[in-house]
Formats: sequence, C-alpha cells, structure tokens
Amino acid sequence: SGMLWVGTNVGLLGIANPASMEENVVFSFSPQNGLSDNNIWAIREDKHGNLWVGTQNGINRLKRDPIGNIIVDNCLKGVIINYLFEDREENLWVGTIGSNLKRIRDGTFSTYWENAGVPYSRISLHQDSRGVIRIGSRVGDLYRFDKTSEVFQQVLRTNNNVESEIYAIEEDAEGDIWLGTVKNGIIRLQDKGKTILNYTTENGLTSNFIRTIARDCRDRLWIGTINGLNCYQNEKFLNFT
Repeated sequence: SGMLWVGTNVGLLGIANPASMEENVVFSFSPQNGLSDNNIWAIREDKHGNLWVGTQNGINRLKRDPIGNIIVDNCLKGVIINYLFEDREENLWVGTIGSNLKRIRDGTFSTYWENAGVPYSRISLHQDSRGVIRIGSRVGDLYRFDKTSEVFQQVLRTNNNVESEIYAIEEDAEGDIWLGTVKNGIIRLQDKGKTILNYTTENGLTSNFIRTIARDCRDRLWIGTINGLNCYQNEKFLNFT
C-alpha cells in the first residue's frame, strides 16, 4: 500500500505516501486503539500484507478487513518481542527476551526450547539463498536450523572464532555469510564456513561494533556501525559518516 511504518516508544506510526511532495497523512496506533503496548521493538510485513508488530508486551497483527479497516489482534502479552522474521515457507519466527524462540505457521505457535539447541540469548536471525536459517547469539555463537530434526545446531563457537555478540547476519552475491559483531567487526564465512576472514577498523571499517548489514540490488553490502555507515564494494570499504 506504500505505507511507511515507524516504531517508537509512544506507539506505532503509519505514514501514507512518504515519498509524496504533498503533506503526508499519519496514522497512529497505541493501546487506545488495540495495540498491546506503546514500546515498539520490531516490525515485519508478511507476504499476505499483514503487519506484525513486536512490542515490550507481546506481538500484534494489523490486518485489513474486507472494507479496508485495520483490525488489531495481539497475543503473547507479558513477553518482550525483539525481532520478527518471515522465511520462504511463510513461517514467522518470533524472537523474544526472557522467553523462548517461537514460530507461527498457519496460525499455530511452535516453541523452540534450549533442548532444541536454541541459544537463550539470541539476537539475530537470517535465511540464505539456499534456504538455510541461522541464528546469532549474544555470546557470539552461530547456529544452523536442521529442518528434518527441527533442531538448531551450533556451527561456530565463541572460543574458537568469534568473541562477541552477533548482531547481524547477511549473505553476499558469492554466497558468503557475513556476521556483524560487537567487538570484532565482521566475520566472513567463505566456502560454507571452511574459510574465515575478519574485517575490522584496520581494514577500513569505521567501528568494530556492527549493528546491521544489508545487501542492495547492486550487490553492495551496507554496514551500519556505532560510528558511521560503511559500504563494501570492489573488495574495499567506503565510509559515510
């Protein structure tokens, strides 16, 4: 619909036609009109056009009824939702703080406990071009989801390779996996993890604290840090601060 959704600590804002030169129309959602909490932690639109909103007090689904009105449903009250991710099979993965990883499939919740290999302090989730789902943890370990056994398997250990939180996961055009960490810059996994490269401020990054990594339509990688924006292109980092 062209709506820009913005999460704040005082509710959810929807901005109609954000690129228009004309005055924008702004819609707001709060507990007064059905939202479970004002503090917004995550937003994700699914393939059916539903908007999922993670808050400090549960998850909300915003869906239009047949005549165009927005209906707000919510659940998991009392749980902090810190990330939302939809995979290719249209499953919605729900990351939480102080609770377990959850998956919504066809309206049914599944919960993944620590005995399924799920790290308790997970902070990032990604699905690559081959359909592999990975989780990065707060202690710097990387996990891979086995769809057959429905178990997460640890594939990268903190004490061997990474010594800080994995805040971001992205795949480049060659199929390499890039991990953004808090202290060690970027870890790049090549050849299915057989080769590991490390990029830090010594290689041109503006900070070793990486918050986000995103690949654009020209296959450039954009890296957000606590000290400016970086772009990886033609095997070098460009800085935008």
